[in-house]
Amino acid sequence: MPQYEPVQNIEMISSPSKSTLLHPPQYEVVDGNDTPSDTNLIPDQQPLPRNAPSGSSPPIYLRAHDRIRWPRIGLYGLLVLIVGTMVILVSCGILIFLWSGTSAAKDRNQSVFWQIIVVRGWASRVVTICSAAIRTSMGLHIGLIAAAAAAIILETTGVLLVDAPALSIERATGASPFNILPAALRRCVAGRGSGLLNLLILTLTIFLGLLSTFTSTILLSDFETVQVQGPIKTRNIAIDTNKTGQFWKTTSYWRYSPSAQWRFAEEKIDDMDNSPGETYNTFRAMLPFSDTESRTSLEYCSGPAVVANFRTKCVSPMMQNVSFQREDGKLYMSFNEVIVSSGPMSKREDSSDNIMVLLIDCSSSQTTWPISLYTNPNPKPGSTLMFSTPGPGDESFTTKSVFHSVFLINSTFLRNKNNTESWDTILTNATDINIEHGDVWTKISDRDGLELINATTCFVNVAAPNTHHVNMTGHATKSEPDGDWRHPKNDTAIRHQFGVGLRQWDFSDRGILELSIGSPLNVDKNEKDSDFPAPNLLLNGSLKDSASSLEGCWALSDDLNSLHCFEDWSAHATHAAVFQEIIQATREPALAVQALMTRLYQMAYYDWLQSYDIQYPVATIHAINALIPARWNGLGIVLGLVCLHLVLLLVTILLFATQTKSSMLGNAWQAVSQMVSPQRREIVESADRMRDEEVNQWIRATGRAEVYNVSISGPSERIEINHCGRG
Repeated sequence: MPQYEPVQNIEMISSPSKSTLLHPPQYEVVDGNDTPSDTNLIPDQQPLPRNAPSGSSPPIYLRAHDRIRWPRIGLYGLLVLIVGTMVILVSCGILIFLWSGTSAAKDRNQSVFWQIIVVRGWASRVVTICSAAIRTSMGLHIGLIAAAAAAIILETTGVLLVDAPALSIERATGASPFNILPAALRRCVAGRGSGLLNLLILTLTIFLGLLSTFTSTILLSDFETVQVQGPIKTRNIAIDTNKTGQFWKTTSYWRYSPSAQWRFAEEKIDDMDNSPGETYNTFRAMLPFSDTESRTSLEYCSGPAVVANFRTKCVSPMMQNVSFQREDGKLYMSFNEVIVSSGPMSKREDSSDNIMVLLIDCSSSQTTWPISLYTNPNPKPGSTLMFSTPGPGDESFTTKSVFHSVFLINSTFLRNKNNTESWDTILTNATDINIEHGDVWTKISDRDGLELINATTCFVNVAAPNTHHVNMTGHATKSEPDGDWRHPKNDTAIRHQFGVGLRQWDFSDRGILELSIGSPLNVDKNEKDSDFPAPNLLLNGSLKDSASSLEGCWALSDDLNSLHCFEDWSAHATHAAVFQEIIQATREPALAVQALMTRLYQMAYYDWLQSYDIQYPVATIHAINALIPARWNGLGIVLGLVCLHLVLLLVTILLFATQTKSSMLGNAWQAVSQMVSPQRREIVESADRMRDEEVNQWIRATGRAEVYNVSISGPSERIEINHCGRG
């Protein structure tokens, strides 16, 4: 006859996490001839008596978890909570660094690490990686929130019996808040106030989870192609040539339009007293690049460069023996000009030149000054003026300026036209001419006070430029001025380029670079102070180009309606338009002449740039087009989502730690075990081949569609699902 004997489970008894009350000893049927290993469990076991040992106090594991709540989250949950949060915060920090670097890059104050990311085209990749890290971490957090929310609902508000298994399993898997949202919604509809908080947490979590899938798209919506500063590069660049003879064979740049309105670098002028007719020392360096993109994108250049001084000074000429005559259909004015200059840093002999200048004598619009310019292509000996002034940047170096005089004649008589008498008669018969000398202009009137002409003498520096160590700094510009002479009034960019309409030191607004000049490279130590410097062949050649003009005269009128009367000695309309724009805007002939001379010099410089053979190592930084964040809208949305997500995570974990006692997340056996109780055993045993819908119908049919929660059963102190009220 079989005998029964209790089998003691040593592991169960010795483990502090187990209870003999929750796990009563099992009995085996033992045959007399069998060994203890040949045992089977008795299906109908009996529970221990109520007065069994340890039944009067809480189980050991329950008391331990009452004191320490955080381990109930589980090791996996803690890793997700800590590591996931750190990944999100680090990713957000990287994104903020990338976005803030764009703001710093506008002032060219970006960090080296940011520049490496952008220059190598990694900005969009960094955003993609960070958004993936944020999205993955938020997904893991959402699983933790779902598990914790399921535990909170099971232990506080409770759920309908049909929903209990799904929530219990969710505590172990943390799959998705979608699985428990219907249960939370049903409890909220049932009128439980705390159920509203649970529903809100789950709804926001689902909403944030859906939006997190678009973080990369949202972030990349802030991106635009923007010019940023590229890396520094050093290379050999040709800046000058020794082939000086060929510059005398140039074509006339007066008659041709410049191929571009070239960008240049200019040194800041200090101690200006705004004297009329004076530009002071204006040191400009050309950019040694033939292509437009290299010039417009240049932001930094350090190394040797050719620096020319375009100082121009206009004075009221001392005119004598003024007369007018017409020859070969052209109207001329002849006069003698006397200039005496002296001073400790100047050198010039008194001179008296007989000058004959062509006058514009056809009708001109009221918006055009009928000005002719005489270049004085063959100056007499002693008529050149030389000044010695402190050099640029380094006052120990003396720069010499050799001034070549040009004359501007404004035919103001065309503005005072008298229909009763021809101007030929008035001019040729003019006697008792009155000459009035101003600061810049000399006005000539007839005896009746009728103004005939205004004249000024402008001295242009034609000394050869020096090669200096320079630094050019500034911002890239979108383009150089187009210089469309057909619409000169609509384009102020050229005027701004030459400092007209803006302050001289507003280099960025002018679209040019700031020039810092260092020591010269080509100083002749044997040169005497009294020696005249060599001429600027590029500029001097243009001034002495009389073959393509009439006796060195050029018409600078942009009135195309009257071009027929001076077309054979007219400068190109582009030169005339720039000259007219500046002189009319400033009333300063020195600025207009300086701009004209600068442009003529640039035409010759870039015409021969490909022939330059003197090279120096030059360090340059060019702006490059890069895809970078240009706005903060997308990042602001993502950071807002992250902040809301972290708040939800914190609230959910705090509620789990304070409102639950019987749930340990990530434990599948506990989740299954707590769903089994004597009252629900029938459902568990009968649902092995039933769908949830069929189980729900059976529960309703048997009157068990009520609210249950996870709690400790009274007599057995077993944690299981218990009835707590009606649904």
